[in-house]
Amino acid sequence: MRCGLYSVRMPTYDAAKDTASDATEFKIPVALLIAALAIIFGYALVIAGPSIAKAVILMQVIGLAIMIPLGILACFITAKVLSIEFGPIRSASAKLAAIFTFPSAVALLIPWGPVAWLVSVLLYLGLLAWLFDMEGWDPLICAIVIWLVRIAATIIAGVVLASA
Repeated sequence: MRCGLYSVRMPTYDAAKDTASDATEFKIPVALLIAALAIIFGYALVIAGPSIAKAVILMQVIGLAIMIPLGILACFITAKVLSIEFGPIRSASAKLAAIFTFPSAVALLIPWGPVAWLVSVLLYLGLLAWLFDMEGWDPLICAIVIWLVRIAATIIAGVVLASA
């Protein structure tokens, strides 16, 4: 658009970019959470067996109930230290909950521990880089924090179940 002697460029609206952004803000995290819960319930009923399905589901639910809030807090503290911006707390919390839940659920399906650990770490890295558009060392540092929180949550859930 020309305005007098100067040329003014009007901003354009890119609907495809906005739709993709909206998908990574809520739709994809919710889909990952639903998929993770389906994997957990399927694992408990099919692989673990009906006789101990209740205990497996209970262990997973307690672990997630501990891991998600503790992990969100740990990631926000890590973000503050590293000067990382996760965005609005609502969408960041949904993304982080999906990042904590989905790799853990996928790891349940892998019978060999070292491979399950590697796959979950790679999923943490990939999801952090994709959903938060992270680069460099930031996804690795956040993945390590998430992994440590996952171990702590598993130990705490085990203690809670053992004392019940």
